[in-house]
Amino acid sequence: MTLSAAELAYMQSVQQEFLPDLCTRRRQTNTDDGYGGSTQTNSDLTNVKCRAWNTTTQAQDLAAGAERNLWPYTFTFAYNADVKVSDQILYGGYTYAVRSINEPDSWMTALRVGAERLD
Repeated sequence: MTLSAAELAYMQSVQQEFLPDLCTRRRQTNTDDGYGGSTQTNSDLTNVKCRAWNTTTQAQDLAAGAERNLWPYTFTFAYNADVKVSDQILYGGYTYAVRSINEPDSWMTALRVGAERLD
């Protein structure tokens, strides 16, 4: 079975439409310190639609033989979201460090990120 480009685009738009939450991406940037060096600062990027869930309670999945998630929180974004492993996610009053990002594939409809809560 193959998907046409139009079918894939439709699936991606439906996936994005049903992301219920908003997350803020935070990225560390280097800023000129005025003395020939640089200072690292965190910059909040735009809010993006997301879906967040705690994946630490997977007893039923583990009992059924599913693979264990390495990171306790998973965030889903649009397939083309600009998220990097060095980013942080602000959601629900907490800060999460991005620890893993799913590998892109030919029928990708969403970007999944494994994260760890920092505070």
